[in-house]
Formats: sequence, C-alpha cells, structure tokens
Amino acid sequence: MILGSTTVAGTVTGAGPGKYVNGNFRKGIPTTTTSRTFEVGDANAYAPVNLIFATAVTTAGTITVNTVGSDHPQVNSSEINLALTANRFWTITNAGVAGFTSYSSTFNYLAADLDGGTTPSLFVVNSFVPSTWSTPTPQAATATSTSATGLTTFGDFQVGEPAAAITACAFNSNTNSGINIIPCITNITSVNGSDSLVSN
Repeated sequence: MILGSTTVAGTVTGAGPGKYVNGNFRKGIPTTTTSRTFEVGDANAYAPVNLIFATAVTTAGTITVNTVGSDHPQVNSSEINLALTANRFWTITNAGVAGFTSYSSTFNYLAADLDGGTTPSLFVVNSFVPSTWSTPTPQAATATSTSATGLTTFGDFQVGEPAAAITACAFNSNTNSGINIIPCITNITSVNGSDSLVSN
C-alpha cells in the first residue's frame, strides 16, 4: 500500500487490531517531517512501527515498512538470544529521505508473540544491514514494545533479550609445577552457538 507522496504526507485514522496493512506500507515523507507511524501487521497481529526523527527531514522521499511473524532468518548470528525473542522482525526501507541526524524507532507486538520465559523489560533491538548485526542504543522496553534511539541506518530489526556474557578461567597441568593457571578469558559472549572470546 502507498500513502501520500513526497510533498503530501497522508494520514491514517482508526488503525488497530483487525485494521492495518498486512504487507508493505510505503509512506511519503515530505520535508519538515519529524515523526511517522506505520500501521502494519501480518495475518495474525497488528505490529506497528513508530519513527521519530531527531531533527526534521530536509530531503523528501519515501519509507516502506513491513513485518513478518517469525524470527529473522539470520537471528542465530545476532546479539539476541534466539530462545528469548518476540518471534517477529520488521524491515524498514528508506528511499531518498535525508537531512535528519538520527531517528528512534519503537517496535510493537503482541504478548502472544513472545517466547515462553522471556522478560520483555530486558528486550533490546538488533539491526541487520547485510551482513552485519548491531545493537543500537536502547530507549525503552514494555510488555508489548521495544524502542531504540540514535539510529542512522535502515534495514531489518529484531527484538529480544540480549545474549548472555559469561566469564571463565581455564586450567591445565604443568609438568614442572603440577598445575598451571591460564589467565582468565573474559567476556565470552555466547551468541546462539557462536562464541566471541576476549582474554584479559
């Protein structure tokens, strides 16, 4: 669906559960725009996205948003715990919108989307711009929404609990002294089966 143009924003009224765009929703983003909501969802849920620009847009264009009711296909390489997510990702595509310094984004979902055992207040946003994941600055997390700020790029977005970091020390035998203590390895971040190691 396409709403508005690069000179006329267009408006949506009455959106909510059962009344939203199931698919790609493209909106015109005229100059001076400071915020925009994309009333999107899938066959089972209303899962809109709210964008707030830190400074007003000075070059007009369009932004397209859609959502899929499953984890991102590359989530296992993200910085999010695969077992503790909202089981949903969003794609935000920018075509020409410029002049703003950064933006914040709030991703909304249903409680029914969540994996069992999650703590939504711990959720963070991960951004995927092929082929790299990053964790933007967290802003807020509620039972049914998670937001991030300081964003400057567009792409795919997944929310969930961050992968846990652990600290470990290794020991091995030494033929001279019997036991040799190897310096601790800290910040072993287990990210869905792929460990990142930093030694101290």
